[in-house]
Amino acid sequence: MEDNSFGRIASVLISPTRTFRSIADRPTWLVALLVLLAVSLVSTIVAAPKIDWEQAVRADLEKSGREIPAEQLETSIEIMEKFGTTIMYVAVLVFPWIVYPLMAGIFFGLLRILGSELPFKTSLAVTVYGFMPWLVATVLNIPVFMGRAEITAEELQNGALMSHLGAFAGADAGKVLTTLLSSIDFFSFWAIILLTIGFSIAAKVSRGRAAMCVVGVWLVYVVGKVGLTALGQMAGG
Repeated sequence: MEDNSFGRIASVLISPTRTFRSIADRPTWLVALLVLLAVSLVSTIVAAPKIDWEQAVRADLEKSGREIPAEQLETSIEIMEKFGTTIMYVAVLVFPWIVYPLMAGIFFGLLRILGSELPFKTSLAVTVYGFMPWLVATVLNIPVFMGRAEITAEELQNGALMSHLGAFAGADAGKVLTTLLSSIDFFSFWAIILLTIGFSIAAKVSRGRAAMCVVGVWLVYVVGKVGLTALGQMAGG
């Protein structure tokens, strides 16, 4: 099961140590990436027609505390109603080919600094398979989206599952706090665990060093996301 690409997609979730040993010996990633992309595309196809872009734009402005002229607001709504769905499809089809190699390159560089001889191809394979918890999350979101008459843009971004603390934030919670809480997510922690196991095996480093790299990258991502949200509020204010 661990020796073929489709088998690895399931086995990495239930038997990560054995699966990552197989990946280290024979690093493949294309099939797994295509499966991640395909499931994300299905989720987008289901969700996109149910997004109220006017509500999404207004909610974003209200959450950020920004005030813009009515004419500018109407222009923003008109643009999103025309191109919002197209932007979503382009993001789903293009971003994986950029994001996963970029992240693999970051892990590759960090682990090389720590003395590992990890090849980039192996880093990419571990990265793609390490994010399989998000495949589970996306699959679980699809029936939720199918059962909804309307989906908010925030739900599409963070998922409709109650798997992150942002789902429990009150209506009066600011966007910065909501962004931070949304990052504290069950599937993120699951991916962190898998990536730590995977890189400790593939890069032949201790679990502690692998965790330091993985958690460090995640923290930088969270701080950056929260920081950009705060800057957006300041600029809007």
